[in-house]
Amino acid sequence: MLISELSAKELAHLINLSERRVHQLTSDNIISKNDNNKYLACDAIDKYYKFKYDTTSCESLDKEKAKHEEVKRKLSELKLKKIERDLVSLEEVEYAMINVIANCKAKLLGLASKIAPRIVSEDNINLIREEIDIEIRSALTELSNYRFEDVAEEDEDEEES
Repeated sequence: MLISELSAKELAHLINLSERRVHQLTSDNIISKNDNNKYLACDAIDKYYKFKYDTTSCESLDKEKAKHEEVKRKLSELKLKKIERDLVSLEEVEYAMINVIANCKAKLLGLASKIAPRIVSEDNINLIREEIDIEIRSALTELSNYRFEDVAEEDEDEEES
C-alpha cells in the first residue's frame, strides 16, 4: 500500500524532523498542505530536499563574502594611499583651500598699506601703475608657490603640541 497523504507527525517521522519543524516549514511556505489538511508525501519530500540542498543560497553567501572582501581590500588600498600621501581627505583639502583663500585675502588687503607710502607723492600715473602691478604680481607669485605639504606639516605640528 502506497501512502500518499501524511499528517505532520507522519511526515516528520519520515524525513527525520520534529513535528514542530514541519509546521515551521509549512508556515514558511516551503512545503504545503492539500485541501484535506494533509501533506502529499512525494510533493512535500521533494520540496523539503530541494530547500535543504539548494546550492543557490550557498553561492549567494559566497558572493556576499567576496563582495565583503573586495570592500575590505579597497579600504586597505585607500588607507595605504593616505599613508603614502597619494590620497588626502576632504577635510585636509578644505583646510588647505581655506588657508589659500585667507592668505590671498591678507595679501590683497595689505596691498594698499604697502603701496600707499611709496606712491603718495607720485604724480606720474605710469609709475603708480607699475608699483601696483609689481606688488600684485608679487602677491600672486607667492600664492602660486603655495604647497599643500607645507600646510599639512604645519597642521601636524599643531596637533603634536
